[in-house]
Amino acid sequence: MAALLAISFVAFALVGRVGIAYFTTGNHGIRLADFRSDPIAAIAGAAFSLSFALSLIIVALDVTGVWLIEPIELAYLNEFACAFGLLGVALVVTAQVQMGDAWRIGVDPSETTTLVTNGLYGRSRNPIYFGLGMYWAGLSVLLPHPVIWIPAALCWASIEIIVRKVEEPYLLKLHGSQFQAYLERSNRYLIW
Repeated sequence: MAALLAISFVAFALVGRVGIAYFTTGNHGIRLADFRSDPIAAIAGAAFSLSFALSLIIVALDVTGVWLIEPIELAYLNEFACAFGLLGVALVVTAQVQMGDAWRIGVDPSETTTLVTNGLYGRSRNPIYFGLGMYWAGLSVLLPHPVIWIPAALCWASIEIIVRKVEEPYLLKLHGSQFQAYLERSNRYLIW
């Protein structure tokens, strides 16, 4: 089930979204840090990417039997964890679609994007990250070993840095009082 969850994330929230963005706009939406980038943004972005790469390696080692992680044998727990993680992936994809042309991975300070405040973004400034939290929770139950907590913790720490030190300052500078008002009426992550 961990493989199903990981493949669903890669197929829909990453490859599928990049493909749709490129097909509809001619732009893949990936903004990688370069030598001009703030070092904090570059390190956080690299840590974010590394966390997913590590998790995929762990899942692959488990699937191939090289390193088998025994599942927790509680009735329906694995099915619930998989469904919870898949719901997180669905939330990520929905939030990505609701961002429309403003969707990006990373921030390019020279770009101007629209401020999306409707749909899931009417309640949460970061529903994509909320969905990622659900994905990581599901994966952590499906692969109940402390080693999966390392990339999960790395991912969340990098999200916190990206949101607080990169994305929110960029949006505040770009949208000013409109973003400030949005900050006051929305949650950072929670969608309720």
